[in-house]
Amino acid sequence: MLRTIARMAKRLAADTAGGVAIIVAVAVPVVLGFSALGIEYGSAIITKSHNQRTSDIAAFAAAYEYNRKISDNAGENVAAATIAAESVAALNGVLSGVSVSFDNAESASYVDVAISEEKPVYLSRVLRPNDSLTVNTSSRVSLGDSGFTPCVLSLGDFKHDDLTVNGNAGTYNVEGCGIAANAGFVANGTSIDTSCAAPSFNKNDACTDQEIQSGFTDPLADITNWPNNPANDAVCDHTGSLIGDLSQTVDGKNYQLLPGVLCVDDISGSFDSVFSEPSGDGNTLIVKAGVDLKMSGGKQSFSVKPSTDGDFAGVALYAPGSDITTSGNASFSIDGLSCLGLVVKSMTFNGAVTLNAVCDEDDINFDAYGNGRPRLIR
Repeated sequence: MLRTIARMAKRLAADTAGGVAIIVAVAVPVVLGFSALGIEYGSAIITKSHNQRTSDIAAFAAAYEYNRKISDNAGENVAAATIAAESVAALNGVLSGVSVSFDNAESASYVDVAISEEKPVYLSRVLRPNDSLTVNTSSRVSLGDSGFTPCVLSLGDFKHDDLTVNGNAGTYNVEGCGIAANAGFVANGTSIDTSCAAPSFNKNDACTDQEIQSGFTDPLADITNWPNNPANDAVCDHTGSLIGDLSQTVDGKNYQLLPGVLCVDDISGSFDSVFSEPSGDGNTLIVKAGVDLKMSGGKQSFSVKPSTDGDFAGVALYAPGSDITTSGNASFSIDGLSCLGLVVKSMTFNGAVTLNAVCDEDDINFDAYGNGRPRLIR
């Protein structure tokens, strides 16, 4: 009997018919299971990457909306920020699972946006019957401290370098910025309907909003030091006297400025009007230190269209070492200023002054003096 059993075992060991089928039957579920794990978890990684980008931009949207301070009610501001985050998420295909929270609703320092998404799994349950997958992402954006960015800046730091507006001082339409001075802000017989920042004000209603602030520096000095060093003239398209060298007469004493960046080393000579080419790309006037612009009389008019491109886009007059004085109802107007669009040592405005400016987050000098721009910190 033992010999018979041995012979039968020998024959069975030698017979390989159907062996591959058995191996395949055992291996296929394992291969499918691991393939499913790769496919489904790979899909989850793609989802996580997409949701991370979405939570980042949703957090920025919430931060900017909260910083707008649409209401004195903290709850309303938080609600508006939450709607902004959810709307941005929806635009990116995330319709649910978005949560928005602030560290302090009354005075937030940062906002958190989290996204939680359930991913269905099917094939991987061959190996893990109770398998499920949740993709979580989160982003934190610092709201930043509010910084005052001027469109009009007086850099003087002595009493005689005050920024002064007298009587009917004109119209100042500025958006996203204000008027700033390192010396005092003096308003005589008028108030300006805009935000102002200075170390002192001669009256409480000199401006609609007033901030006690000083120490403004000159970020434009990083581009050129030509006002103090005429040898540094790489940015100048033309250099010379405002009347004659940098402008051409149109009719009598009316002068149209040459195109581009004009470096002014002299403002002598009489004129009725100086203006940019209406259909041109605008001008930036860089004025040599110590060369002052003084205008008087109702006939005089100075109108500049700021450069529309280049390093000085939005800047009409850069004169950090010079004074500007208008009197006798002379017309001084600039339409299209941006952040730091008018920089001088001191200003005294009387009469027909018109300044129109917009400073927004796309401008290179936006938030030049603060950390107001939200930033991603996690």
